[in-house]
Amino acid sequence: MEAWFIEAEDTVEWVQAGAKLIDVRSAGEFAAGAIPGAIHVPLALVPTQILDHVGPDDTVICYCLSGALADRAAAWLRENGVEAAYNGGGVYSLLEVWAALET
Repeated sequence: MEAWFIEAEDTVEWVQAGAKLIDVRSAGEFAAGAIPGAIHVPLALVPTQILDHVGPDDTVICYCLSGALADRAAAWLRENGVEAAYNGGGVYSLLEVWAALET
């Protein structure tokens, strides 16, 4: 069985290789700070909007505050034809990794 979680340290490489980063937090959380280049689709809107941004052949990394909502979004994507959908975990771990790139 494949692991559907990607470590924060690996997200940069995956995104540079073409993976799409999806932030499934609320609008307020997204506005307070997001990963550069992330696409914002709140979890409640995943079923109606996310397929406007990703296709079945895309690699997708979802993230939220803790990873719980991201796991639900990634599972929904896999159930709906996006086979390479992963849980990227919580935003703070990701922000730490991405901030290190700028130093």
